[in-house]
Amino acid sequence: MNRRARGFMLAEVLIAMTILATGVTVLLMSIINSVNLSRDTRDRSTAVFLAERIMWRLEEATDLADNKDVPDREAGDFELPQFSRFRWESEKKENRKTASYELRVTVYWVRSDRDKAEKSLSLYSQSMMPRVTVGRK
Repeated sequence: MNRRARGFMLAEVLIAMTILATGVTVLLMSIINSVNLSRDTRDRSTAVFLAERIMWRLEEATDLADNKDVPDREAGDFELPQFSRFRWESEKKENRKTASYELRVTVYWVRSDRDKAEKSLSLYSQSMMPRVTVGRK
């Protein structure tokens, strides 16, 4: 019987183990990247939802208050515990020449307790100021 037919040589086993280890490493890295991307997407979607909520509230207050009672800058946290990692800031700028105003809402968040790097997302909205008409007598 041929020596080759009895079993595998050490070099063949080492090469097979190296290929297997490389494949498993690539697979695990892909899974980790997928989980991180999923978490980032969830956080961004949550930030968009929260920013739209604040934007809607500010636009409603601006329209109803005839653009006078809404502060130029505002900031706050979200009251629900699932949004405790998120905070927001808003800024209102008036443009009297075009009779419009711009609202900017920025939502900030940290990814986790371990990662202290803060991320942010901003939404902008431009609307016309309500016109005030004065009637003649």
